[in-house]
Amino acid sequence: MLIFNRSLIAAAGGNLRPGEKLKTYFADLSEKTGIDIHSLWKAWRGQYISRKTKRLLEIEAQERAKANDDDFIARMEAWIEFWETTDPEFYQPHIRIYRDAVAVARELSEARRHVAVELGSFDGAEDSEDG
Repeated sequence: MLIFNRSLIAAAGGNLRPGEKLKTYFADLSEKTGIDIHSLWKAWRGQYISRKTKRLLEIEAQERAKANDDDFIARMEAWIEFWETTDPEFYQPHIRIYRDAVAVARELSEARRHVAVELGSFDGAEDSEDG
């Protein structure tokens, strides 16, 4: 449970920046997701977290992954454009490889966008937000 929760937090919040304190990291993630900072600490320590907290982390992780996909594709396309304007004949092998990579990245990104993470109903006592 500890490793899963920490991995989920890392997927939702990204990597700690050099010198960044965990308290600041959790404050930023709390602001992005609306999850109480105490719930994030509980998750980090491997304690019980509600399904709602878990779902909110999953949604943020998915949104972060989508943004990373878009960024990756944009950077690859920028290189293709640079090579095409610089010397397309010389860079042809690079252009072809990057175009193939962009096509695969688009397919994976599109598949990720069709996975919906729903919050659903959280009426049960065990599903209440940690506090």
